Amino acid sequence: MKIHLKKKKLNSGKYSLYIEYYRGHTLDEKGKTKHLREFEYLKQYLIINPKNASEKKANEETQLRAEQILSIRRAEYAQGKYSIKDRSKEKLNFLSYYDKLKEERYESKGNYDNWDAAQNHLEKYCKNKQITFEDIDENFVLGFKKYLNKNAKTKSNTRNILGSRKLGSARVFQGLKYGAHFNAEILRWCMRAGITKHITFHSARHTHAVLLLEHGADIYTVSKILGHKEIRTTQIYAKIVDNKKKEAAYLIPKLEI
Repeated sequence: MKIHLKKKKLNSGKYSLYIEYYRGHTLDEKGKTKHLREFEYLKQYLIINPKNASEKKANEETQLRAEQILSIRRAEYAQGKYSIKDRSKEKLNFLSYYDKLKEERYESKGNYDNWDAAQNHLEKYCKNKQITFEDIDENFVLGFKKYLNKNAKTKSNTRNILGSRKLGSARVFQGLKYGAHFNAEILRWCMRAGITKHITFHSARHTHAVLLLEHGADIYTVSKILGHKEIRTTQIYAKIVDNKKKEAAYLIPKLEI
């Protein structure tokens, strides 16, 4: 198969870049040649007649990105055709790598606690603590899934409380009264404020937490108000705006050197 980078002229005055996968040709019933082509449009565009240095630079960067994608596609094809495998990561310790990814999410928007809980189960399931990516296969995944379904326990023994799974349309908690009155009141506030987006009680809870932080409330107090067990959850849920970080930086007096 031949893989080439090509371009198509658009009415907008630009070229659309795409990759052509040419798989040869066949003859149809009438003896006519039928070329076997597939296309991948990259959503990368070149200005046909760049008028200034900025547009020329943009074209160069776009062309480079497209050529990089082309190189990746050719490498992927070669790996499949010649059974070439990228073995550079196979010897990495799986649990250590997972721990590294988990710690990267400590101060991010991702749910650190979920990663931490999953790590506990992975470590219990993996009898060999030196397991590498080379050992991770379909059997490992199916085995871990079976472990979660049968052996994994939650701190609150939630599964025994909830009981067996019911119909897909059934509510998990029966008899709960949802706060329609509070949602209606929030909606009236939004209308008076000129806010047109869809707002829920959870949105109001989030806004309340952010406003508390912006007005100087310490994060420990906000955590208790929200009912969070750990500060990490509050840091994720009620993100501290960048302005607070900038203000903190300006607390340092200017040094006359």
